[in-house]
Amino acid sequence: MKRLGIVLSAAVLWVVAYLPGTTTNPASEPTTKPTVKFSAATYNINYGNVNLKEVVKTIRKADAHLVCLQETNRRSEKHLRRALRRKYRYMYFRNSQAAGGYGVLSKSPIKKPRYLPRKHGYFGTLLFHTKLGGKKVQVANIHLHPTVPRRGESGIELLKLFFQTETIRAREIKYIHDNLDKTLPTILIGDFNSPPYMTVPVFLVKHGFTDSFATVTRGANTHTTWRWRYRNTEWKYRLDYIFCNAHIKTLASKIIKSNASDHYLVTSTLTWNPNPTTAPTSKPTTKPSVQSPRRGK
Repeated sequence: MKRLGIVLSAAVLWVVAYLPGTTTNPASEPTTKPTVKFSAATYNINYGNVNLKEVVKTIRKADAHLVCLQETNRRSEKHLRRALRRKYRYMYFRNSQAAGGYGVLSKSPIKKPRYLPRKHGYFGTLLFHTKLGGKKVQVANIHLHPTVPRRGESGIELLKLFFQTETIRAREIKYIHDNLDKTLPTILIGDFNSPPYMTVPVFLVKHGFTDSFATVTRGANTHTTWRWRYRNTEWKYRLDYIFCNAHIKTLASKIIKSNASDHYLVTSTLTWNPNPTTAPTSKPTTKPSVQSPRRGK
């Protein structure tokens, strides 16, 4: 009887092993590839070097693969190189005595840096290539024309000046767009000095770019990346952006606040869009485009 049990057990094992559709081998690896993630950040650090130690702390907190800086100068470059040289192997600076300086901190080589001279506003634009997520990416580090109040100007006069300077920014962004390689994955990043729903963001959306922060943030336009107190009035807007073309989509995005500058750092976690012809929309989720200034206490 014992021998019969052994024979039956062997028969069952043979059937399980060779019956069509069954296997005793381990399960195969999933066929889908893991999502490739990479990150980019923008930070206008204020050429007045308000608090460079806090600037470094904020950049470390973001921990982005690529950080584009605006308003760098020799002093801030020296401090950043010393403090972040182990974190960012590749750095590039094109400084200015005033607010026109640019910096790039990257974990991948910075290729073909090219300064696009200013044509309409105060500043030019820094163009370069790098690798993110294993692919070549074209990046434009942007600082568009600011709205600078004249001495003694009222709040109403300042608003009027803002709309006048918005026409300058519109010409600037078209000039930058005209100088891009349209075949490459592209990130336009920096201080645009233009709130959502205004000329510059609208232009970019119409030309196939997505507002990274707005694609993943409910009520994106209620968030601010810049604040300034002028004549006892606090002005607060979202002026700093990461725009991506159809090759790239956003997984997450956040604003990191600190008192190191009048701007906050904006960072996005990105990935490759498997179907660039169906890029997500980046219509901001709230209105109006221009927020009312808040009175200071």
